[in-house]
Amino acid sequence: MIRTRRPVLVGMLALLVAGWGGRLAAADVTVMLLTNAAQVRALSLEAASPGQPVHLRGVVLFEGTDSLVLADATAGIYLQATNRELAGFQMGDLLAVTGKTDPGKFAPIVKVKAVEKIGRGTIPSPQRVAFPDLQMGRLDAQWIEVTGVVRRSEASTEDETAWGVWIEVGGGRLPVRLPAEQGKLLAVDSEVRLRGVCFYQFNKARQAVSPMLQIPRGEPVIVTRPAPEHPFEALERPVSSLLQFSPEDLFSHRVRVSGVVTHAVMGEGFWIRSGPVGLRVRSLQSQLLAVGDQVTVLGFLSR
Repeated sequence: MIRTRRPVLVGMLALLVAGWGGRLAAADVTVMLLTNAAQVRALSLEAASPGQPVHLRGVVLFEGTDSLVLADATAGIYLQATNRELAGFQMGDLLAVTGKTDPGKFAPIVKVKAVEKIGRGTIPSPQRVAFPDLQMGRLDAQWIEVTGVVRRSEASTEDETAWGVWIEVGGGRLPVRLPAEQGKLLAVDSEVRLRGVCFYQFNKARQAVSPMLQIPRGEPVIVTRPAPEHPFEALERPVSSLLQFSPEDLFSHRVRVSGVVTHAVMGEGFWIRSGPVGLRVRSLQSQLLAVGDQVTVLGFLSR
């Protein structure tokens, strides 16, 4: 009996020692002065928690009430304050910042102790990204550029000065927040190029859920291809041809189809049949449709 137990006891002791060693190593964090944004972003949760001292110099990309996004030559970083130390600064201001690190709720940030405007700086060139780049979470607080097709554009229901746009970016849909005067320029079905700061929605486990683009006030929004002025005059396409091969980019934009209604649910959508092929149409419109109605539909394709 004793011989069979000894290996088990040794193994358990080894695990306990390894566990204590791991915890001690995590708590024994070397404190050092951090002087650029990339150093802050590289910190682990444990390393950021003690509050490493930070001295940064960079240009403002986006300003909030008690927060800023600052960019230096290495990266962008989120700054947070509690006593309005960050109020009154504008995009392009060059700041000298003193503070300490904090793990944040998703990525490491800087809690600001003191900040001083030392002039005006140059906004860095943005990173040009596609949707797979956005999904990984690494672009938090980074200055980026995206291109895509506007799928939805509407005024905010909570803030009359804000606007919401959703754009199709290389296979994924990206929500964009921007000031109303800029958002009104982005019509549905237009091709656009946008620059802004990437943020993420995240869960309690600090995992990225979905990206979002914030356009600062005054940043130009570029329409590379305007939406059609009379969209219902577009060439009608057979339902059977949708998503089939074509050397042209036919299906990034809205398509026009027609058919006979076979079923409808008010406020959700309806189904149509065109020849031998059926198609589901998602729509929030409250227009009452009856089975047998002949309709023409304009919308974006979805698999």
